[in-house]
Parts: sequence; C-alpha cells; structure tokens
Amino acid sequence: MGADVQVALGDSVLVGRASTRAGGVFAIRLPRAGRYRLQVSSLGYHSRISQAFDVPEGDTVDVVFSLAPEAIGLPGLDVVTEGGPVRAGRAEFEAHLARGKGVFVTRAQIDSLGPLEVGEIFKLVDGVRLNWEQATLDDGTRKMVPRIESRRGAGCLAYLLDGMPIVRSQSVNPWRVFPLVGLKVEDVEAIEVYRHMSEVPPELRNQAFVARDKRRVRIVPGIRGGTAGRVVTEIPREDACGVVVIRTRAAW
Repeated sequence: MGADVQVALGDSVLVGRASTRAGGVFAIRLPRAGRYRLQVSSLGYHSRISQAFDVPEGDTVDVVFSLAPEAIGLPGLDVVTEGGPVRAGRAEFEAHLARGKGVFVTRAQIDSLGPLEVGEIFKLVDGVRLNWEQATLDDGTRKMVPRIESRRGAGCLAYLLDGMPIVRSQSVNPWRVFPLVGLKVEDVEAIEVYRHMSEVPPELRNQAFVARDKRRVRIVPGIRGGTAGRVVTEIPREDACGVVVIRTRAAW
C-alpha cells in the first residue's frame, strides 16, 4: 500500500501517476491506445520497470508484478530546522530562484489567487499569453483547456512535472495528456517558468527542444506531362522553447 506507480507512453512520455491502495491495487486512465511501461517504487523495495505492454483502444489491461525488498541503511541522527527536511524539489526550486532568471510562483501566491484550474495559475506569470479553447477529452466530454504561449522567442513551452517530461511533441496539447486531467490545484506546490532558452538553467536545456513535424507536398510528374500523384514528406524539426517546471507537494 502507498507504492508510487508511474505509467509512460513508449519510453519517455509520462501520462499518469497513482499510489497503490490496500492490497497493492491501483488504476490509471490512459490517454489513448499504445505501448506502455510501468515504473513502481516504494520505500524499502527496489524500484522496478515493467516490460512494455500494449493497450488496445477502449480496453482494460491488468499488469501484475512484485517488488523485491531492499535493505535500508540508516545514517546517524540528522538535526533539521522547524520547517522539516528539504526534499529535492524544494532544493532545486530554491537553487533556480537564486539564479535570478525566469518567473517563480509559490504556494502562497497560488493561495492568494485562488484558481479553480491549474491553467489559471499562469495569470501570475508576466511574459506569457493565456488563452482557453474547447477540446474533446479522451472520455468524449468537451471542456475548456488552457493554451499557454510565451511572448518571447518561438513562443512554445516544454513541460516538466517533478523533473519528468510531460510531452515533447508540439503537435499535442500538453495540458490534455496529463496535467489538466490528473493534476489538481491543491497538488501544486510551486511553478518555474522560463520563457525563453536564455532563461533556462543549463541542466534543463536538453528538455527545451520541442519536436515539430512539417509536411512538404511534392507533385510527381507522370507520362506526357501528366501528374502521377503527390508525395508527402515529413521534415523533422526542433524548436528551442521555454520550459515550465511544475513541482508537486509529493516531491517538495
């Protein structure tokens, strides 16, 4: 009970997260059919990544496996301040804040704003444009979802949730994959917004390149000047974007 379960599409795109209930049971709604992997971790056990498995459209798949116990060595007594130990998420946030580049939103600011949706938090960020658009979610319902663009550079943004990339394809609205569906305002502890590559910390710059697919249509000539048809060529391209880092209470 209480094990952390993450599910990724392919080998890199995090699409869901859950904690196991009594008996180790968990359930995660997936955005679409595809090939997935699970990573499970729990205190006192070795983390484990499952073999890749296919999930058909509209189907449910049961994945069962166990974790091997791990001995935990306890160091000497650590004395901490009244605020408690600083976890990795908070330490990284404070280190990035000390650099003086980017926009940083704290839990106190979020509480002051009182947003109902995660997207509304970006009202606190200068230098970005927040729009709302109708989208059809995976369950068929229609909902207003946020579309956030930087006013600097190419305008695109890559997203990280507790250090994990949420989506790397600019052709997919990142807010429909995980944060909008699974992330609640009360789960967010802090947000870092780097509006352009020049603001992104060096250790995050590899995450700032977002793939875009560009199509080029070429007409193939046929016999006697006719046309045999069209050939569509995919031209891969990466844009240098800004980065949004969302830090949750679980990793703070």
